[in-house]
Amino acid sequence: MILSHFKIGLNYAEMIPTAKGSPGVEEDEEDVLETSTSPLLKDTGGPDQDDIAASLEGGGAGAGAATDFVDGDTPKKEPSFQDEEADEFEQNLSASEVLGNTFPIWGTVLLLIITRVPQFGINDRLQETTPDVNIHLGTFGDLHISRSVNITLMNIFGDPDAPSWNFAFFFVPWFIPFIVIASCTMLIYRKRVDPDATFFEYIRPFRGQFWTPMKEGIVRMKNPTIALLGATTLAALLTASSAGENSPAVALGTVLSDALKDGWVAIAVLIGGLGAFFAGSTAVSNLTFAQVQSVAATNLGLMTTSMLALQSVGGNLGNQIAIGNIVLVKAIMGTVKDVPEGVFIWKNLPVTALYCLVATACGFVLLFGIDN
Repeated sequence: MILSHFKIGLNYAEMIPTAKGSPGVEEDEEDVLETSTSPLLKDTGGPDQDDIAASLEGGGAGAGAATDFVDGDTPKKEPSFQDEEADEFEQNLSASEVLGNTFPIWGTVLLLIITRVPQFGINDRLQETTPDVNIHLGTFGDLHISRSVNITLMNIFGDPDAPSWNFAFFFVPWFIPFIVIASCTMLIYRKRVDPDATFFEYIRPFRGQFWTPMKEGIVRMKNPTIALLGATTLAALLTASSAGENSPAVALGTVLSDALKDGWVAIAVLIGGLGAFFAGSTAVSNLTFAQVQSVAATNLGLMTTSMLALQSVGGNLGNQIAIGNIVLVKAIMGTVKDVPEGVFIWKNLPVTALYCLVATACGFVLLFGIDN
């Protein structure tokens, strides 16, 4: 910018007529200019006094413009969106604004407490199983629905001894608190999402902005749901048992502990990790293999609580490389959806192996040292 102002000044100097013999120029100064060793001055015969004056005048004009630029007289750059956002962020927020912006967090916790603590009297009502609606589904079984929308499927495939299936719609933590709090948040802050839309345009079924997060969530949960269906099916099959027969988990724990003896402790952590690896959850791993570990501990004469502790440690171990967890994270992030699951497993494998060795060593000390 400064150089351009000087260039304008020099161009202005070239437009001024020049004349030799201008008054006030000493002769010896002209001799000095004429005898200069500069190639430029030799080729052109050297500038006269008017040339110098005009150049100084043009340079002065450029310098003045440069001074104006430094003093801030030139137009300033328009502030960007990031600058405005940073300035707004730097402002002190009031307590009510902080409380409102953190509503999704404390609202979820508060609603969980209200619906889970028995003293509030809501917990039992959400789990009420007394059927108000009975639907016979033929060979598929009998469907019962309570007033709290507790859905139960019994006599599956016409077998009265078959395990029943139950789903407490409002007690299982999905609709309450997550869907409820998310919906309230979208309604409270609807002006941030779509300032120009009316309330009815905003909540227009499946077209308003209110439904956008839910639609994106459903799309992202497609692949994780498929992966988790297989894991939960495996857990149900391992723990299922008919009247007078042991479940596969009991049979597995008895046979393997008889074969491995005390060597079972060496694989106890791995078994817990295997369950979490497929299911993506320590809870599901415990549901699947806790019975196996308990049977093995009883068969070997070891402390059941210590063996179950190794099971839980193994479940945490498996979470590091669980396929279900990786799929869920990829779905939530959205930026790594093209990266294969094997890449995540391979990078976590060294830490998982070290974790397994340390946990197994502690298990031997606990079962054969402290417990004895």
